[in-house]
Amino acid sequence: MENKIIIFLMGPPGSGKTTQAEKLAQEFGLVHFITSEFIKNAIYNPAKAEDPIIQREKYLYESGLLNTDDWVVDLVIEETKKLEKLNKGIIYSGSPKRLVESEVLIKELEPLYGRGNLFAFFVNLDFEEAFKRIKSRRLCSRCGLPLLAGDDSNICKKCGGEIIIRTIDDPEKFKLRFDEYIKKTEPAIEYFREKGLLFDVDGRKTPEEVHREISDIIKSRLK
Repeated sequence: MENKIIIFLMGPPGSGKTTQAEKLAQEFGLVHFITSEFIKNAIYNPAKAEDPIIQREKYLYESGLLNTDDWVVDLVIEETKKLEKLNKGIIYSGSPKRLVESEVLIKELEPLYGRGNLFAFFVNLDFEEAFKRIKSRRLCSRCGLPLLAGDDSNICKKCGGEIIIRTIDDPEKFKLRFDEYIKKTEPAIEYFREKGLLFDVDGRKTPEEVHREISDIIKSRLK
């Protein structure tokens, strides 16, 4: 069943946002908006390889750092408006990652979807647990879907892409990503809390438990 709602899944790297987004998108008939995929499509577009802005954003991405605020916000808003015109609900697993993005998204989406149809979830996980998970994380090179623990597949069950270990998940780059998360993304999360839109979820639980908790909250609000 399709629902014209907006769900934001936020949390540190390694907290399982993509896995949860896939489950929730299927359950509620939503488009899974993978911000990193739109970023990769932009920075690896051969037609824009010589563009100095694209070169800058490519360097940031491959260094494990957050991309430039204004550039990402413009990209996300542009693609979001295309989906809204198609009457689609959306779940974000990679946005927002900075305060300005939170502010702009709420400003743009509240009039389109209504405040009662906006949900934000903070899947909390500390550095030690996140790093333990990320060390062994394998994911699809094509669609970005991570494999669950114990799955030794070499081919993605969703799209048939090759399973890889991301270079931005090596220890040094992961530490950079986590530091960037604390510095830039935590203020974005707190903005949702101040707006009364945020629900806290314990990321140490199993993926099934996390999904059930989020799903139950959404269903209770849609009644």
